[in-house]
Amino acid sequence: MTSFSVTETSVYFWMYVALLLIIYNRYCHQTFSFFEQLGKARNIMIVALAALITFSLSYLAVLNFNSLRADHHFFKAKLSFLEKRYIDMYGEYLKALELNRFEKYYQRMFVSEIIDSLSYVNSEEYKKQVVEYIRNYITLDKPRHFDYFEYLKIARAYSVMGEYLERGYYKMAEDIFSELNASSPFMPDVYKSWGKHYIAQKEYRKAVTILRQGLTVLPSETDPFYYDPGYILNRRKAEEYKISFHLLLAFCYQQRKDPKQAVEEYKKILSYNPYLLQIYKNIADIYYLDKNISAAIKYNERALMLNPDNYQWHLNLYHLYREKKENSMAERYLLAAKALNSELK
Repeated sequence: MTSFSVTETSVYFWMYVALLLIIYNRYCHQTFSFFEQLGKARNIMIVALAALITFSLSYLAVLNFNSLRADHHFFKAKLSFLEKRYIDMYGEYLKALELNRFEKYYQRMFVSEIIDSLSYVNSEEYKKQVVEYIRNYITLDKPRHFDYFEYLKIARAYSVMGEYLERGYYKMAEDIFSELNASSPFMPDVYKSWGKHYIAQKEYRKAVTILRQGLTVLPSETDPFYYDPGYILNRRKAEEYKISFHLLLAFCYQQRKDPKQAVEEYKKILSYNPYLLQIYKNIADIYYLDKNISAAIKYNERALMLNPDNYQWHLNLYHLYREKKENSMAERYLLAAKALNSELK
């Protein structure tokens, strides 16, 4: 932290002052004895040292207080990110950096999370501010001795700039993704970010290829150690990666007008986590658009079993049964929806 480095510098500074005083008292006492004869030398030295100590302690106190305030805003920013309040997150990060502009960790987390936020915030003004900040970050802090994940973050930043500024940045991102993949081909984060990079350019076929490659580097259910109790944390992390990869693949297949394959990807997600309600809705919507009403009803009913107090599932089933001309079932779900939401007519 910054406060530690300032404290360390201060200690060395006062050690240096003490050394000078020792030298003065040992070797220069007679040379400058005329000051002492005036009766002022020691008083002046004490006052000067007291002033320097007071100033140093005050400076350190301010820095430490500002560091604590910066940490406070940093944790508020992290909370805002988790709660998907991205504009609040942006403001809190700026406050943290204003109070402690030397803290690299704040800046790195800020860049990473504002990149993620761009997909969820519709404000054009917000996007302009974010992209401008990212551009300044890359310009002012060009990669010299960054680690693997810092290079990955810069590749993601270039990809975002290609989407919101000019497409030439896409090529710069592509070069870094290729370099990172060549150096460490077993890192799933590169495949995931690279796949998103192609999705942003609507190059869904390339995205599918990269995402499929990414899945191959993750542990497989057929591996003998996969279900070992000692491997549970790694298995959970692997399954989180797999869910994110299959979600991106499902999106790509939907964009390529391949609903059957998109459904397969969504079903794989449910095999890892059967409690993701949005996935049931996505599958039901695909079946509905494919005019497979019975399958759409099936997945809405499964979601309803997991979330019976949400009137929307009842209302969805009302519309589906009504379209299927099963009026008694439609009426049953409509009554249940009204019971949960009195505003429905």
